[in-house]
Amino acid sequence: MSNEIRKKERTATDIAIEINIIKQQTLQTVAAASFQIGKRLCEAKALVPTGEWLTYLQEQLDYKPTTAENLMRIYREYGDEQVDLLSGKSPAELFGNLNQSQMVAMFSLPIESRKELLEDHPELPEMSAREVQKLVKEKQEAEAEWGRERKQRERAEKLATDQADRADKVEAKLKKLKDERDRLQSQTSMIQEDAEEKNRKIAELEERLTYLQNQPIEVTYTEFTEEEKEKIRQEARAEAAKELETANRKAAASHAVQQINFSFKEIQRLFETIQDALKECAEREPETGRKLSAVIVDTLRKMAYEVNGDE
Repeated sequence: MSNEIRKKERTATDIAIEINIIKQQTLQTVAAASFQIGKRLCEAKALVPTGEWLTYLQEQLDYKPTTAENLMRIYREYGDEQVDLLSGKSPAELFGNLNQSQMVAMFSLPIESRKELLEDHPELPEMSAREVQKLVKEKQEAEAEWGRERKQRERAEKLATDQADRADKVEAKLKKLKDERDRLQSQTSMIQEDAEEKNRKIAELEERLTYLQNQPIEVTYTEFTEEEKEKIRQEARAEAAKELETANRKAAASHAVQQINFSFKEIQRLFETIQDALKECAEREPETGRKLSAVIVDTLRKMAYEVNGDE
């Protein structure tokens, strides 16, 4: 059998596989070299005196400042050897198949977005820098849109929470007003009962006075004169009238105190309502809120003067 028959013929597919392997090895070598150069540039920049960095790059390395900055940033952002817990790979391993232009094109994305982009596009190492830039721009626009939607959701959730809080506050106020109404109704009922009791006692005293006025005074002692009898009648009438006046005065004072207490509680409740309304007005229309506050303060001051009897 001839050597030509024994020798396996190479195909175009075999050659393509070999080329791709070489390309992959080259990319890994270039990436590793970029990381190492960037690391040493960071070290050198810390040692070069201030103001001499550009001269150092030009004379000793023949680097442009942008080239050096890109290499140092590639090392800082892609050269970390710390293993990610989720992927089980370090950034150097994740992005080691990219060339310098591709890594630079992804600078504007945060590290997590870069990982997502690489996962969504496994063909990215084969793309040109312009194509990578396009993907980065689309990724940024998508994330911006997602951010706007997230903010809208957060605003909607906050609005719903605020409305729920406001509803709870309104419900609490309504309950407070209901409790106050029930208390006032109970207090009013007690006042009415007390007034009825006072009126009953007044009626009894008036009835007693009428009885005494119409009842002839029986004198068992014949030595009383008509003048003395009249004096006794006048004293009885005066005593009954005094008791009636005292009862009327106590009833009126008690009723007045109850009325003052009732009115004062109502003023306090209205004042709380005015405070809440002023606060809401001040938030929406500050100028109007200040004017209303000034008017209310002036009115309350005048009312205080009138209560104290001041001029």
